[in-house]
Amino acid sequence: MRNTTHEALPQPRHERGTGHLASALTFYVTRAQRARILRILGQLSDDRARALLIALSEIEAGEGVCP
Repeated sequence: MRNTTHEALPQPRHERGTGHLASALTFYVTRAQRARILRILGQLSDDRARALLIALSEIEAGEGVCP
């Protein structure tokens, strides 16, 4: 049996001036949970990202998503 060592992966590089760009958020739920989540978000806004931020109290219903 061979003894191997693994080097640590390098940290991702953060480009300057890209902090305002959109980024994906992924998590897994059941089909029933997804349907319920989308129905509830749809009551808050037609834009899912905006609806999620409203639901999390990160923004008020009248505010924009980006600062």
